Amino acid sequence: MLVLGLGLGLVLVLVLVLVLVLVLGLVLGLVLVLGLVLGLVLVLGLEPIRQLGEPRRETRLREGVAIK
Repeated sequence: MLVLGLGLGLVLVLVLVLVLVLVLGLVLGLVLVLGLVLGLVLVLGLEPIRQLGEPRRETRLREGVAIK
């Protein structure tokens, strides 16, 4: 009985450790992927966003001038 209990205890501990490692690995992987994606979007995406924002401002100004 003691051998079975120790064996089951060791198996449960190993399974819990493996699950924790897998969960932590997935969380860290998702954080790294999201960080890389956000970094790329911020680095590469700021210029297109600015380019999209500028014409909108110009059209608003032009509309404002046209309304006046």
